[in-house]
Amino acid sequence: MRLPRRVPWANIGELEQLSAWIYNDEHDMEAKVAAVNRLTAWQATTPLPHALESVLSFLTAVIADREDDSSTTLISSLARRQNYCTAVVRMVNGLVDRLQQGLYARSISSIAAQIGLPLWLVELRHAGTHEDLPSLPLLREATTESMNWLLNNFFIPTLSPASVIQPSMTLPSLEPLLKNYKTLRKLITRDTSLKLRHKTDEERLLRELERWISGAKIAASSGPFSGGSEGEDEANKEKIALEYLCDALVEKGALVPVSKKKRPQDKPPLTPPNEPLWSTLLLHVQEHHPTFADVFASYVISLLSTNECDDPSVDLCLASWLVWALENLQAENGLDNRAAISRVLVGLGRAVTGNSKTSWVGFA
Repeated sequence: MRLPRRVPWANIGELEQLSAWIYNDEHDMEAKVAAVNRLTAWQATTPLPHALESVLSFLTAVIADREDDSSTTLISSLARRQNYCTAVVRMVNGLVDRLQQGLYARSISSIAAQIGLPLWLVELRHAGTHEDLPSLPLLREATTESMNWLLNNFFIPTLSPASVIQPSMTLPSLEPLLKNYKTLRKLITRDTSLKLRHKTDEERLLRELERWISGAKIAASSGPFSGGSEGEDEANKEKIALEYLCDALVEKGALVPVSKKKRPQDKPPLTPPNEPLWSTLLLHVQEHHPTFADVFASYVISLLSTNECDDPSVDLCLASWLVWALENLQAENGLDNRAAISRVLVGLGRAVTGNSKTSWVGFA
């Protein structure tokens, strides 16, 4: 059950009024001041969502800019640029920090691309942090762009969630990474003396895998400001991301060898035929994602239970990995999946041999 979130507005009408003050008339400064007062009052009693913190920063900069518009002094111009730049930097940093998942950090630009944040705002943030302050006209344009982005990604989805279709976030294919990893492991398996020489390469590929999983967790979000209980939401995103990983792992060329000759033909072997290639990767994922064993077992059991594969050798290969996972991966919840796996293997044995008395329970 999703726990309720604490929000600063007493009812949705207050948020609608705030949105109207901000967006109905771009030139209505009295409405902007009213919005700032409302946000400041909320901030005094309840932590503001990052979107509203950003809105408050931008509105404060806009109001100060309009009040100082008649001034042409260098100090006034510098202060306005600092106000705008600070608002942009804080908005981008807050979005990125919230979505920075996993053991290894991802680039700000890659996260921005996944949530639909204009890349030039990220570049402006970099310039404002490490280089000279951008020009006032450019910062004003960035503020307009940011406020429109917040309207489309926070206010509209929050006020009318049913009317908004969240854009799907692009998740790069994992196939090239897994292919490179398999090639490297084949090289090391054939000549163990190369293991030390290629240790750095293997660690690099595993870091890339962690970054991919982090991206998958972002893609699993309903949006950059998705709500709900933080712990529950995080666990759900982790589960979905690991299921994405399982999608790629069970394909031919990964846990299932491409060559049919390399797959078991009549019963699951005691160990998977390509265990030396993939066991290190699976153990690595389990070490950094304790729920992986449960997700992987449930995923494979679900696949085998459908019995939709035309090639029994594929099911037999996955069954051998299921048994391997039970023996080598420590499930986080401590549950013993032997009963479920045994039922699957019984059904799988009957399906392959056509004999109602055949089973491979002993392998589980």
